[in-house]
Amino acid sequence: MAGHPTIGTAYVVLAHHLLKPHHHIHLVFDEGVGPVNVDFALCEGHPSKLVMHQRQPQFFEPLDRALEANVLSLREDDLESSLPVQVVSCGFPFILVPARSLDTVRRAKVRLDLLETELGHLESQELLVFTQENVNLESDVYCRMFAPRLGVPEDPATGGAHGPLGAYLFRHGLSDGKLIISEQGYAMGRPSRLVVSIESNASEITDVLVGGECVQVGEGTIRL
Repeated sequence: MAGHPTIGTAYVVLAHHLLKPHHHIHLVFDEGVGPVNVDFALCEGHPSKLVMHQRQPQFFEPLDRALEANVLSLREDDLESSLPVQVVSCGFPFILVPARSLDTVRRAKVRLDLLETELGHLESQELLVFTQENVNLESDVYCRMFAPRLGVPEDPATGGAHGPLGAYLFRHGLSDGKLIISEQGYAMGRPSRLVVSIESNASEITDVLVGGECVQVGEGTIRL
């Protein structure tokens, strides 16, 4: 399961009328985690407001703060002492690392020599470092995501990680979950804006939604 390929594929399917959806308001993708719904709206025939429903979050036990900081070339006091470093999954697990400041997130650099030796036993080695300090006033969180194990030194936008991030922010009382705007990719010169919503019944999470706008930037032909 991956967020941006799912949203991007939904956009292409709808924009180019590759198939007629069985449902008027969502597409259903059969992915490795099971059926994944993508809600959509049409504006003058063009798809908009694409929103992916992710799986119910799974929270793992908190991790060693000093160790995770060291893997990111940071000090333990660079991280928020009141929040856990924790693996959370909404279909694919990520290590969520709460940082104290924007400067801390910008300084983060994965130590490849420690990644496998220190984190190899965990459910995930993919690191999402975030802070509540932001570039834009209307945003709620700023983050970077590192996944060198998957061949991605840094990702400009990670939809699959933002379901877990939204669930984490809700679980730990940092957001009511109604609307979470996240910044990613700024450190790469590829700024992205992701929107997350957490639906709940009292303190129980009932749905995790991740979306954003989609723009076609290229096309090509494969001849077989």
